[in-house]
Amino acid sequence: MNKPNDEQLDVLNSAILKARIAQLEYGTIDDGKFTSITVEEIRRIYIEETGAEPPSAITLYKSDDFKREGRDSGFDGTVIHFYDPEKGVNQSYTIPRGSEHAESGGEGDGQPLDWIYNGLGIFTGKVNDQLQDAKDFEKWASEEINKVIKTRNTSENDMSIPELRKIGIGHSLGGNHIQMLNLMGADFDGVYALNDAAPTVYQLAANDTDFFNGIQKRFGQHFQDVDELYELDPNQLRTFALNYYKSKGKHIEHITSEEDALYPLHLTRGFIRFGNEQVVDTDPNITGLHDVISRIPDKQLQSLQKYVATAAPYYEEAGMDGLFYFATGIDNNFLQNVNVLLTGDPESEGALSLKNIAKFTISNPFKAAKNRHAAFKGIVNQIPVIQERLLTLIKQLPTLIVIADAMSGEEGQRISDYLRSIQERAEKVSNVLLAISTFDITTIKGFNDSFKGIKYAIQQLDGIVSDFHLLWESGKDLLADVLGSFDAHALEALINGLSQPNRRYVGNDLIYSAGGGASIIEVNVSSATRLYWMGLDNYEEKSHVIQRIQRAYIEKFEQPYESRRKDLLTQIGYMETNPHSYSYLLGGGDREMIGISVQEHIPPMPSQITNVMDGIQSFYAADIEKGKLLFSQMKDAIIQLFTEDQQLTVMFELR
Repeated sequence: MNKPNDEQLDVLNSAILKARIAQLEYGTIDDGKFTSITVEEIRRIYIEETGAEPPSAITLYKSDDFKREGRDSGFDGTVIHFYDPEKGVNQSYTIPRGSEHAESGGEGDGQPLDWIYNGLGIFTGKVNDQLQDAKDFEKWASEEINKVIKTRNTSENDMSIPELRKIGIGHSLGGNHIQMLNLMGADFDGVYALNDAAPTVYQLAANDTDFFNGIQKRFGQHFQDVDELYELDPNQLRTFALNYYKSKGKHIEHITSEEDALYPLHLTRGFIRFGNEQVVDTDPNITGLHDVISRIPDKQLQSLQKYVATAAPYYEEAGMDGLFYFATGIDNNFLQNVNVLLTGDPESEGALSLKNIAKFTISNPFKAAKNRHAAFKGIVNQIPVIQERLLTLIKQLPTLIVIADAMSGEEGQRISDYLRSIQERAEKVSNVLLAISTFDITTIKGFNDSFKGIKYAIQQLDGIVSDFHLLWESGKDLLADVLGSFDAHALEALINGLSQPNRRYVGNDLIYSAGGGASIIEVNVSSATRLYWMGLDNYEEKSHVIQRIQRAYIEKFEQPYESRRKDLLTQIGYMETNPHSYSYLLGGGDREMIGISVQEHIPPMPSQITNVMDGIQSFYAADIEKGKLLFSQMKDAIIQLFTEDQQLTVMFELR
């Protein structure tokens, strides 16, 4: 009978090891080429952190192998399976990838697509496609692993292999997904959330029907949609959720940078923390966002939550373009109608920018009047939608102003001023568009008023864009803490916060340090071990090449030469012992060959060949030994520099 999986010790047995392996999920980009997580990198990091040989079999199950055709929610992830029957190891680690700036291996325009998903999917519970893909992928990978283990159990006839122990690790959005999978029944034996985007009660309600029904029973109301839960007391909802998921939530361990930008969100409505928390001070110079977040009134957050929830379907349908249309009601069709109204030319696209339209002047207002009339009608028909969207946006701006007012200092005041300017301009645009809808462009006055009104509205919209630009520029100093908080959100900052005093990490590499002050010495141990083994491999390959050349020389020159010499001596011996066989050489008749004596002289292999070959072999043999010695001395020097670290020797011995 298999051993229970809770008797196994975690293969990834430390917080820093879990974090470093999770960081591999983001991959690397070298010369524009994206490389995803590999078994070799997992082995290297395991050896660096434990000083021991990892389990004998490491298998990767990647979401790219599972993704469905015609559907890409943006979810990425890997399940790592460690298997070693001799050590009694049978463990899987599910690692969904966290928030990143672009898909396709880090390529893109740098817009944080996953951060939009964070807001829509977590804060409101309205976008769930990535979570569904994560759920399906985890189930598929577990089934595949169990199939393999069943086959191995049968073939090896080894019933001592323990049951599969399942661990979940996730950073940022991945931390949210791994917690949600656990709470929704993935049956992990342990969950580790690193600088995670915490779940919300709304996200749980949107994805767990039983929990949603439990809320209805607890609060004695019948809700049709998650939106209606925004009206409930968020503290009462949080308390109910903590009790509801008490059993499943106890397996969750949070490892969090104190300065992480997402950490303060647990103070706001709906967000919930399960399990235990290890808080790491990754940068004493960053104060984080706790103070700012704590000043935001719940009513404002509730209003913003409803607004963002309404935006979710637009994002699902058309991404960023959908969100822009949702916020303003202005799309390319509206701008094209404005363009035709001003130019009279339906084929012209030259004025489809705010600045070009704002600067446009007209010489003949009645040219192509039919085109202009149709365009104006299209504008008027769209104005009610734009009116509604702008008024909704205007209602949300006070919430953003409250957030800005919570930021003390001169820059905070400037941000508030620019937000108020945006609010004022949006109100002007709304009023002007409402007036334009009443104009009659078949008259000179009506057309001129419409022309002026359109230009004025466009100028105000262009001003809003400028206000946002100035807001960003003037707020850079104030946002230093915020940006620092987002730096602290990255796994590298957390890993360094967990590191030992003489260690630090850059990317996926381990850096050792010795000495102090101006005399500090740092060695990239990961790079050094890679260089060491690469050098030995290269010299080993050189040795194989020399051996192949030597074999070829023997086969093509020495052996044929010796073979021909032996053949010649054999022929000579035959002639001397069988002279009668060669009587025909005497011309026939009564002549007979009675004896043959051969005075042979067979010279050795020409020295110009043997000397060259001996020289080549000697030169490269010496070069190989010299090179190996050089790498051995480099290894010994690094080990000598850090004599107190016993694991360093192992790093150079294992790979």
